[in-house]
Amino acid sequence: MRSVNRSDWKECNVPIVTSRRLNDQTLAQFVNAAELQTRILLCGHAVHLAETREMTIMATSSNSLSAASIAVGFVAAAIAVITVHQSIIYGLGAAKILPASVKAWSMAPVAPYAVPKIVNDMFWGGLWGALFAAIWPKLPGGAMWLRGLIFGLAIALISNWTLLPFIKGTIFKIPNQVYFAGFDPTRMMATLLIAGGFGLATGLFFSVLRGRTD
Repeated sequence: MRSVNRSDWKECNVPIVTSRRLNDQTLAQFVNAAELQTRILLCGHAVHLAETREMTIMATSSNSLSAASIAVGFVAAAIAVITVHQSIIYGLGAAKILPASVKAWSMAPVAPYAVPKIVNDMFWGGLWGALFAAIWPKLPGGAMWLRGLIFGLAIALISNWTLLPFIKGTIFKIPNQVYFAGFDPTRMMATLLIAGGFGLATGLFFSVLRGRTD
């Protein structure tokens, strides 16, 4: 909280008493020193209430903007999935880099709720987008698309190549799980293209949508 300055006392009609002005004429403006002290305390209390009210309004506005930003991040990433992310998968599949079983815009049901795979991908992508919206100011890079690209590459490194194989192999007991795509250059390149493209698109869409909602 800021300290009360001379202008605050002036607005409350409390004269500033200095050693040079401390004379009989100044003191004569008040019945006694207690009256002066009471007026100062009341003025300070009024300033404190005004500042508290302003800080409360700012905090409420900040929380609202943060929630809105996270929602925008979710939507931006979901759009990135259904457009850029799936388009890259389609292109890699057409180039025979991905196996035939990996299809773009797949409507195949995903357990346990038989949700279409594209919807499942959009949901989980949206969660990544919400995380991006929460941490993007701390990411390196100037432009939002560059921050998104770095975020996407981090997903490949931390999630695709490390956490997912660990969770699938250790918790769900799915066999043949390998870290870092088994250091297969083709698989690693495909992961980087998909995750990096998703992150870049998320940053772009987030920037556009955020600009419209600010």
